[in-house]
Amino acid sequence: MELKLSTVMFEGLGTTIIGMAIVFATLALIAFVISLLKYIGKEKPKKQEKAVEPPKPVEEPILETETVEDDLALIAVITASIAASLGTSADKLRVVSIRKEKSSSWINASRREQQRHIY
Repeated sequence: MELKLSTVMFEGLGTTIIGMAIVFATLALIAFVISLLKYIGKEKPKKQEKAVEPPKPVEEPILETETVEDDLALIAVITASIAASLGTSADKLRVVSIRKEKSSSWINASRREQQRHIY
């Protein structure tokens, strides 16, 4: 007994529609459950009789030794990286000054390298 092509197509179409309806119903149920999650664990605010002033934060003095130590550590790291790139020891290098530039030559070199590899 052979089934006609139209019969098979209508059965497939019916199965597809039922499957899609189940998926959308499940998604709607999940969206509804997620929208209810904002109410779970939420306590009602209690009335406060008196407004309590928060304690004033104590201002700590800025210590200059921390910035000096940070600068020394930064100089040590930069010196070590330059020595490693040159293949020499850090004792042979002397850092005269460190200043920040507006446009870094490293950034420009990276941009040129990336542009060379664009196909």
